[in-house]
Amino acid sequence: MELDLSPKSAKKVYGGDGGAYYAWLPEELPMLRDGNIGAAKLALDQYGFALPRYSDSAKVAYVLQALCC
Repeated sequence: MELDLSPKSAKKVYGGDGGAYYAWLPEELPMLRDGNIGAAKLALDQYGFALPRYSDSAKVAYVLQALCC
């Protein structure tokens, strides 16, 4: 079976004053479904803040761009 690995845009799940949360859905990307994984992006606006949270599943997070002061 051949998987489509072309880039796809994420769907906006939630947006507010501090930023937005985007997710790639397994229904639209078979590689996520086949790999049993999820993918999401958190885009914070200036002065936006993400609260720490507990999760019982493994996650990887990294910062793509940051501005200071």
